[in-house]
Amino acid sequence: MRPNVVLYGYKRQGRGFSREELEKAGLNRFQASLLNVPIDSRRSTVHEENVKVLQYLKSEAHQAVAKKKEVAEKKVKEENEKMLAEERKPKKAPALRGG
Repeated sequence: MRPNVVLYGYKRQGRGFSREELEKAGLNRFQASLLNVPIDSRRSTVHEENVKVLQYLKSEAHQAVAKKKEVAEKKVKEENEKMLAEERKPKKAPALRGG
């Protein structure tokens, strides 16, 4: 994933997103590195289409985290129900052997 950059009136792909674009999208450098977003410290321009791309990536990441959390909670709930069902089963008394 690379940002679009305008150079001499032509659009081309850049090396990374500018810090200003990250700030406008509500991301910091640490969050960008977690999302594998390239950062170009030499750029200082802000292109709205790049900001929209970053906002989209941020929202997708939040949705993915929420889905993982939901799946994990469901799994824990199922395991707890299983354990409770096993505890409720009557236990067999040990057989006595005469000796």
